[in-house]
Amino acid sequence: MLALFLGVFTLPSSEVVGSTSAALPLDTDPVGLFNVPQGKAAFCAPLTNNDGIVYTTIVGVGTPPTHMSVVPDTGSYVLVAASTYCADDACKAHRRFEPDEPLGVSPKTFLLQYGQGGITVKDTETKVSFFGTEKSTVPIHEGEIVNVALIVNETLSGFASAPYDGIMGLGKRKKTELKDTAFLEDMKVEGFTLCMGDPKLTGDGVGGRLDMHSQLDVGNAYKPVETIGEHVWGAVLDHVGVAGQVGSSTCSGDEPCATIIDSGTTLLAFPESVVDTLYRTIEAGCTQTNCLLSLQDQETCDGPHFEAMPNLELRVGGQDLVLPPSVYMGEMNVDIPTSKKAKVGEYEVYLPEYTQGIRCVPLLSSIDETTMLGPMSILGMPFLRQYAVYFDRKTWAMSVAEIKKGSGVCSRCGATLDEPAGPRKLQPTDTDSLSALLPEMEITGAPWERAFAVTRAAPMKASMLRGPSLHGVPKMTLPIMPKSAFKVSDGEISDAPGVAGADSKLVWVL
Repeated sequence: MLALFLGVFTLPSSEVVGSTSAALPLDTDPVGLFNVPQGKAAFCAPLTNNDGIVYTTIVGVGTPPTHMSVVPDTGSYVLVAASTYCADDACKAHRRFEPDEPLGVSPKTFLLQYGQGGITVKDTETKVSFFGTEKSTVPIHEGEIVNVALIVNETLSGFASAPYDGIMGLGKRKKTELKDTAFLEDMKVEGFTLCMGDPKLTGDGVGGRLDMHSQLDVGNAYKPVETIGEHVWGAVLDHVGVAGQVGSSTCSGDEPCATIIDSGTTLLAFPESVVDTLYRTIEAGCTQTNCLLSLQDQETCDGPHFEAMPNLELRVGGQDLVLPPSVYMGEMNVDIPTSKKAKVGEYEVYLPEYTQGIRCVPLLSSIDETTMLGPMSILGMPFLRQYAVYFDRKTWAMSVAEIKKGSGVCSRCGATLDEPAGPRKLQPTDTDSLSALLPEMEITGAPWERAFAVTRAAPMKASMLRGPSLHGVPKMTLPIMPKSAFKVSDGEISDAPGVAGADSKLVWVL
């Protein structure tokens, strides 16, 4: 039964052949919704939780601005937006930016590859500002002229029904694979904090936050993470497992993994051998019996078996970190195996069938990619619900801080450390205005007078999971040499004469 979920969650990876912003006056933000100190460049862009699959924020593209919902993606560098250049049904289902320049007969276009498929884009320059929420009519900051990759054609799986109109790259590099200035470089952002809140709560601007030019206080100190690579926000992962249990030899001190912190990936992704070992050790570390089997028969992640689940332990960039079951487990709409009896000739056989249903499952996936620094792993959205990450674009450094337990500070802009992670238990159809949830805060006066609602998010859909995007990360071919191809002499390794490796493999150069 557990193999069912391992098979479902195999995520694809991709192959890739102004002035400082000014803050709004405080009187336009009477409740500190965007937490913008007067006279400083710092601002907070709210992230909307789309049922735990993807988080989005609203940017205004062009003048006058076209509101577009974009995914903040630390795995890429480009701001990609649907445009009127793209006329397929999937693009027409979205808000599209209409450029002044016609596409032309022989446009200069580029191919970008995401985990969900490929897109062809045409590069342009226009003004972009953060608005944050659907109903915002005033930008959070003045905006900048940036390079925008406008979609011309796309083969993105599920794009027609996706809750986003584009992808906003927050990657490490200053130049893109198109040889243009990266989005954050154009926006003159030198550092930002990214974190996410309770995945069961959603609403316009509810779910997470992106704090530009500032390190968000989440109640615990930030710890520096030793980073790796020139193209990605990466670190060495040399331990992942359960306390008291024997872990996998992969992603260990003997065979470290290169892990990437990626806000655009729905799950936690590890090499298949690590995922297999985690399933075994999570079960062995549970203080009840048959914990995972029992939970995958439940529609909710609660009860005695859930409470008995162990923590996951990770060592990332030299820092020992912990992920509780509330982070690495989740409620998801999956294919549940059933069987149907049928007669074939003289024999009765049971034919496998599947039906859709909600189950409590580990938010783990397998990934089969190799880097120059070891097997690849991805710390996706679940990681960012436990740890706030500060990305320093001046030094390429990262630091992580555990979000204060029970705090809703990462659920929305303007939230304080003392705000609870979940205001109260919401029923599936419950909707509460922000003023009802937080009676001490009065939302009145333009432009923030709006129906700001918090609702219970729907369970994640396995069919909508997002995989990693690695734009601009080069790959190279390396030979796989047999052990006999090397000889050791006086403690030094050298090539053995007359022996050549028969195979080769593509590896990512992070």
